[in-house]
Amino acid sequence: MILSRRNVIKSGATLVGAGMVGAPLTAQPAKLDSNGRIISTEFDIQDAAIKEIAQAGVDSAISHGASYSDARITFTKHIYTGGSNPNLLESMEIGIRSLVDGYWGFASSPIWHLDEAARLGVSATDQAKANVVDGPREMSLSKTTGDKNGHWIMPVKDDPFKTHYDEIKDLMGGLIEFCHNLKYFSNSFNGVTFEKQYRVFVSSEGHYQTQIFNRTQAVLHLGFMHSNQIDGGRFKVDQYTSSPGGIEVIRDKPMRKYIQEEYDILIESWKLPLKPIDVGRYNTIIDQHGMAKIASPTIGFATEIDRAMGFEANASGTSYVTDPVSMLGTLKIGAPNINIYADRSYEYGMATVGWDDEGVKPISTHLIKNGILNDMQTTREGADWIKDYYNTAGKPIESKGYALSQTAMSAPMSHTPNLFIEPNPDGAKNMDELRKKLDKGIEMKQPEVSLDFQQSTGFARGQAFEIKDGKRVARLSNAGVIFRGSEIWGNINEFGGKEMELQVDCNQSKGEPKQDSFHTVRAVPAVVRDVTFVDITRKA
Repeated sequence: MILSRRNVIKSGATLVGAGMVGAPLTAQPAKLDSNGRIISTEFDIQDAAIKEIAQAGVDSAISHGASYSDARITFTKHIYTGGSNPNLLESMEIGIRSLVDGYWGFASSPIWHLDEAARLGVSATDQAKANVVDGPREMSLSKTTGDKNGHWIMPVKDDPFKTHYDEIKDLMGGLIEFCHNLKYFSNSFNGVTFEKQYRVFVSSEGHYQTQIFNRTQAVLHLGFMHSNQIDGGRFKVDQYTSSPGGIEVIRDKPMRKYIQEEYDILIESWKLPLKPIDVGRYNTIIDQHGMAKIASPTIGFATEIDRAMGFEANASGTSYVTDPVSMLGTLKIGAPNINIYADRSYEYGMATVGWDDEGVKPISTHLIKNGILNDMQTTREGADWIKDYYNTAGKPIESKGYALSQTAMSAPMSHTPNLFIEPNPDGAKNMDELRKKLDKGIEMKQPEVSLDFQQSTGFARGQAFEIKDGKRVARLSNAGVIFRGSEIWGNINEFGGKEMELQVDCNQSKGEPKQDSFHTVRAVPAVVRDVTFVDITRKA
């Protein structure tokens, strides 16, 4: 049969479900029938039959007039475990991209088939030709780094797709049962999505790369009610986080210890008096969660080359970096102690890959160096857009591996990689030490952050505490922060030390139609001067 999304979900989900109840499924080699159709729903991603289909799309595009073409094949499995029963989903895609006279064309389908791949190659090339309205344009693709051929697997210790679901349910249920035994527990949300994605990349430049990704997306929110009268609010257990890997991402952490620690802190905070926020500017401690949520848009999104060039203006927004060539090396983002780098090769990151979706081996680079804009997130084409800066700075014109498509159904674009805020080597080792840096101020815990269209001006709201003489003395109600990214990064007195690093998972929606992606931010808390607080309930 032809493999399509419909019959894979219909038959594959049943197979996976059966495998969860009985013995784990093992991959079987893919085969092509006499008509060129894949005839197995379980396969080895390195099987020659799958490569043959991808290569057929590329060859078709080149023979139809493309100067360059690449193909992506993806097969994705999801187990969502937010309810009592698992929700099992599978999807499959193939996408062909063609380049003609400096213009791109793209076509995709949920069917893996030699004839379908060849049709997509022709369709993508015809689309590219149709885009050549005013004649050819100059466009160069930077060279790819690393091996053009290879296989990469994101490490997984316990594959949830080869595990009886009762084991997963028992693990999650045990954590919630532990929470129910806490005195003031009121409610919870415990959701986990396990994802396994197989990817194939083939290009007319000789690339043949296969990858397998294993990711766990986990969220644990807890709610508390003090004496059935005082709402203690909800908080996220930061250590219960999304990460590469399988069941071990949750099981191998001392989650009960982390929950108990958060609970004890919450009980202590209830003992503090509750007072309204006074509008004004305060020296503020922003915790790791808050710094990660600020860094993700103001540094991550803002340095994506397509945003800076305005290509996302009608979709997810632009950037305050409005002229990358002139701003690189000169634009002051923050204080001299601000160093933020990007790396998609980091072993434990949600954005980690063996190769990006253009066949590039990821390279670590400082986006912000000593407070100055140092680099942009580029694709192979995007690197050429800022070649004047690279030439002047004596840097190679190259992509560092930022191209990504959620599945092969969408064309690749720049997506935010894993980000790292460099800690203070002599910084505080814990929050008590950091609070002692403040004689008077506010501490923000786990704020949620939203940014404007240019990733510049934002609003944050979270738990807020008044600090006096280095200690929490009151809870502050209805506290919100309005800020410019440049003010936050420019007014940082100091970061916490390496001992305070926390891995925070962040997400991004981009493009039209939307593509969702995930990345990790390793963050430390910061002491920030003159943060503007407002009362979010106050009316004009």
